[in-house]
Amino acid sequence: MKSSKTLLWFGKAALAGGVSIVLLSMMTIIYNFTGVHIENPTRATDYMWEPKQLKTTMVEGFSWFKMDKNGYNNVFLQDNDIDILLMGSSHMEAVQVSKYENTGYLLNNYLKEQQVYNIGISGHAIYNCVDNLENAVNTYKPKRYVIIETSTVELEIDSMEMVLNGTYPHIVSYDDGLIYTIQKNIPAIKALYKQVEEWKTSQAKVTDFPKERIQDYTEHSYTDILKDFLSKAADSVKNKGVKLIIFYHPDTMIDEAGNMINTTDSTALEAFQTTCDMNGIMFIDMTETFQRLYAKEHILAHGFSNTAIGEGHLNAAGHKAVSKKIASAIQNDCAAQEENKDVFK
Repeated sequence: MKSSKTLLWFGKAALAGGVSIVLLSMMTIIYNFTGVHIENPTRATDYMWEPKQLKTTMVEGFSWFKMDKNGYNNVFLQDNDIDILLMGSSHMEAVQVSKYENTGYLLNNYLKEQQVYNIGISGHAIYNCVDNLENAVNTYKPKRYVIIETSTVELEIDSMEMVLNGTYPHIVSYDDGLIYTIQKNIPAIKALYKQVEEWKTSQAKVTDFPKERIQDYTEHSYTDILKDFLSKAADSVKNKGVKLIIFYHPDTMIDEAGNMINTTDSTALEAFQTTCDMNGIMFIDMTETFQRLYAKEHILAHGFSNTAIGEGHLNAAGHKAVSKKIASAIQNDCAAQEENKDVFK
């Protein structure tokens, strides 16, 4: 009798748990569904999302859409006729805004005669992008430019060295097996796992003592490795007749008085700018543009109505400001190239 009651209790608990997981999964699909990423055989990026992958969020911004057939965020798909390849992190993946408000889409609108394809994807910092750059160019064969997004110019020596010696860690994906099946069919499990990981990370930040910045961005140990790192990036595209553009978008934070704070280390920015110039890389700094946006329109380039002020990913205004600035720089560069052609005729 006692064993039958125990079995009944376990049966009820299993049923309740199963129903809860189903309901949570349904809510996850509506509220914050990231989907499943798979290994990228071309290594243009460490991974890609499944073709036509649904992406939804109400956690940071509001959006519901599907990725393209290659697993990237594009409305325009020109596999064989790409002029400009856009690479970057989750800022360029841009699942926080509409498909019609991200940098890739807007660049296609501003640069009518040039096709832009966006392979920006979460977790791909500038180190991942440079590590994958040659593969990306060989895969998508852009004719004119490659654009790389970065949210920092204060680079890490260890990470740059790993890219240079081919040991930079690859983001792991699961294309099959139990983990893949769970992620694909039970969205709530992945959401719960991510929440636990974020909680653990936040706890670690609370208990860790703050570390003082000790890096001197003028030292040869830094500037030499930065030169090699950006030289590798430039060389990856030069032999394809393509020009490299790197754009930097700093954090947009305000103080208690409502004044915008410049969080960029000026020596790191100068070192990065100088090294880009030495390697023929077009460098675009969004600092002043973001400051003007806030001063004139009281709009921050990062942050959403459902997040902390100015924190997180680029918002629609940020994407618009970035795409306008890049489009203007490309138009000016194209005009200068045409002028030089006329001179040497």
